[in-house]
Amino acid sequence: MKNTTIRSGLVDSINELTKVLHATSDIDQKFQLRLDIKSLFKSLDKVIATELIAGTPAFEDALQSLNLLSVEAKEATDDINKVEALISKTSDVIEKIEDVVKGISGALNIT
Repeated sequence: MKNTTIRSGLVDSINELTKVLHATSDIDQKFQLRLDIKSLFKSLDKVIATELIAGTPAFEDALQSLNLLSVEAKEATDDINKVEALISKTSDVIEKIEDVVKGISGALNIT
């Protein structure tokens, strides 16, 4: 099921990345996944503190990227060879979320 809010997309992505974290045995991947999950939690904190404007191109792009990230994380849980690509994708998704909350969080002085 596709998420319709960035908040729910972040929660789903965090949950799916956590499953990947438990599925992989590579220490470097585990480390990077922990960092990415922590970054997603920080993004979630910012999203909770702000009132996002749905329907903007940046919002829709971030939401679509989060939905895709959750799907790719599910695939990586089953195929550990996909974890590296997932890690790269996660950084891009975090940037897109930051683009959405950047202006709003700056006005609220949220870091």
